[in-house]
Amino acid sequence: MKKSTKRILIVALVILILLLFLVLINYNTKIISYIIRNSEHSYTKALCNENNYCKDYEIKCLGKKSISLTPTTFAVQQDENWKDFRNEDEICRD
Repeated sequence: MKKSTKRILIVALVILILLLFLVLINYNTKIISYIIRNSEHSYTKALCNENNYCKDYEIKCLGKKSISLTPTTFAVQQDENWKDFRNEDEICRD
């Protein structure tokens, strides 16, 4: 083979490998994104009465959907100005 033909084949092979690599990265990113969106995770949230006596709850989520609410063994009397900084919209987020 001529040197120029070898060079063209090598460049074509390198380009093909790079394209294949980029396609695989994109495919893996989609798979990982799907797994994360549909994974089970949990958070805790303090639910308080009008006197700010708060009980902590574990909230289990599947994706963005809440699937269970379980009280933990933790409860505390908070100051009257205290608020849980985690709002409802943040509980079952991705």
